[in-house]
Amino acid sequence: MVSLPSGIQAGDRLIIWIGGGAQEGDPFTHTDWDVLETVNGASGHAGATLLERIADGSEGSTVTLTRDTTAGETVGAIALRITGSDTATAMEWTEVSAGGITSTRTFAALAPSWGSKDTLWVALALQDVGGTVSAWPSDYTDNRLQARGTTSNGAGVALATREYTGTTDTPGNLVWSNANRGGTITLAIAPGTISSPVTIDTPGSGTFTAPATASYLVETWGGGAGGGGFDTGTDDGPGGGGGAYSAEYVNLTAGDTCDWVVGAGGAAGAADTIGSDGGDSEFENDGGTVVVRAKGGDAGVDLVTGGVGGDAGSGIGSIKYSGGNGHPDGGGGSSAGTAANGNSATDYLGATAPTDGGDGGQMTVPGFAPGGGGGGGNWFTAENAQAGAPGKLRITWPASAGGQPIMARWGAVPHMKHSGHRIGGGWR
Repeated sequence: MVSLPSGIQAGDRLIIWIGGGAQEGDPFTHTDWDVLETVNGASGHAGATLLERIADGSEGSTVTLTRDTTAGETVGAIALRITGSDTATAMEWTEVSAGGITSTRTFAALAPSWGSKDTLWVALALQDVGGTVSAWPSDYTDNRLQARGTTSNGAGVALATREYTGTTDTPGNLVWSNANRGGTITLAIAPGTISSPVTIDTPGSGTFTAPATASYLVETWGGGAGGGGFDTGTDDGPGGGGGAYSAEYVNLTAGDTCDWVVGAGGAAGAADTIGSDGGDSEFENDGGTVVVRAKGGDAGVDLVTGGVGGDAGSGIGSIKYSGGNGHPDGGGGSSAGTAANGNSATDYLGATAPTDGGDGGQMTVPGFAPGGGGGGGNWFTAENAQAGAPGKLRITWPASAGGQPIMARWGAVPHMKHSGHRIGGGWR
């Protein structure tokens, strides 16, 4: 029975590296896992199996693997949870089997077909009657893991990882404390296509999964308010207020899941009716606490008063700016920018936004994204008021955390309690 890493999410790539008395023609198997490769120490000696599965959330915390024959050596296994990889692209590898009686294991060079990307490289090693690792491949400093069976002749497995953008790599030597038979695999895993920043400008809600451990700049714009309808026979409708802006640096760990909302633009008012307020945009941390919120613009209280811009003081975040006000003559207020309050309309024309904000709509024109207030209705031409623009969410993380991040989480069984006996069709 192999213990799997905690926190597995659907879409994660899972691999198991397991060694025991398995030979080339007798790998460890499971109906829900794909056998990718077997490494053979030599005839009559330990072998190892590399298995893979793309998680769907039903994996549980352990998996029981089987094989056809009973071998004398007890088993060691390591499981990795890999987030942020391109699961549509197959992993690529090369192996060195039956490497002779030695304590030093060498690795073959590998040049993955996708070329230069932020590739996750994995060096995997097997040692018959495994001891402990006394020296690791020098550039493979992450996830240095080893496991062996519980008896004196238990098979040993080890792995280590690195992220590297080169087009080819040959891991350095891995040295065991004992000399025996064994083998190695050089494995490459392509990064996913997610990149910084992520921008969401369609109203609605969803979940963001952090692809790397980093400080994330989370920016939100509230939706713009809709313009008010014209006052029949007497006056134009007022413009809607623009949405506010709020931002915060949020520390997230790879795999954290964060709910978000992008506020909708407020609907326009019909004749003799004020418009609707713009929706708030917000972002929660992994614990469900709202850590960033930008208020939507206000549509006003009557047909003779322009809508008020979203209020920075009612938002959440260390960086906050208010939206601009709409005008009674029909111009919509702009949304706030990333470094300034939004501008207020002064007549029937929409207000021009500061950098990264959305302009307000002029009379009978919708607001501009993100968060511009909608223009009011025209009583003389009987043209209707228009809606405010939706808000926006933008999430940015530093390039040092990985523009195409890929992270490995591990679950190891350093001393798997396998007796080496076949029981009930499985190993436990």
